[in-house]
Amino acid sequence: MQLVSLVEVSEYEPGRVLAMRVLKGALPIHARITFEPTELGTRVQFDAHGEPNGPMRLAQPLLRLSLKRQFAGYCATLKQVLENGPTT
Repeated sequence: MQLVSLVEVSEYEPGRVLAMRVLKGALPIHARITFEPTELGTRVQFDAHGEPNGPMRLAQPLLRLSLKRQFAGYCATLKQVLENGPTT
């Protein structure tokens, strides 16, 4: 399941923070990703919160699982790019 949304970047510090919020869409989510250098590489922390509106409320358990898998995939790709560079 994929959802179409209009997203605004609400905070950006290159190499440190990326935050965004959904302006239009079924899921009004606020998300913040931080990057912190450590001895072992980069620690990435992802925080998100929001509540579905209208009929999407009924699908909340399914949406939670779907979004968790989707964001885990995004984070895995980000980790690969940060550590190894982009793939072609």
